[in-house]
Amino acid sequence: MKPGISTEPFQDKAFDRDLRDYLSKNGVNLIEISDYHAHWSYTDLHWFKEMGHHLKATGIEVNSVHSHIEDPKNGLALSTTDNDAAKDTINAYKQVVDCLYELGRPILVTHDIDMPDAGKGEIDWVQIMNTLAEIEYKGDFIFEVITNDLVSSFQQTFKDLNSSLKQPA
Repeated sequence: MKPGISTEPFQDKAFDRDLRDYLSKNGVNLIEISDYHAHWSYTDLHWFKEMGHHLKATGIEVNSVHSHIEDPKNGLALSTTDNDAAKDTINAYKQVVDCLYELGRPILVTHDIDMPDAGKGEIDWVQIMNTLAEIEYKGDFIFEVITNDLVSSFQQTFKDLNSSLKQPA
């Protein structure tokens, strides 16, 4: 197993060539990219292609990308029951998936933002699983659940999310 790091400590910097070169020159060869970086955008597929080629050239393998596209301000949430918001969430995650394919299909890590406090309210697991199935990611996936009050957490790992969530015919 290779040791790796998260890029989260560098979130105040753009994840550009300079930062990637810095990581490589300091012996980093396995990373989890946190998408908090300045100027990060899942809508720029060309940038992801370039990043994938550059990472490969520097010898850095992308183990995972921790996606934080959900936000109460934009209405995106895996657990939403609002049809329009669910479509928007699925479309946003599909953009993420397209970008991850350019990085060699690393593990996608995400979590739902609309979790009740521990012991209060229910989590609509069926809705979350249905939304995840619609994303159709053909890579490994880690879904974290952390309650709003940060008291409880749960993590589920799927090998090939798309195959894991397919319903038997």
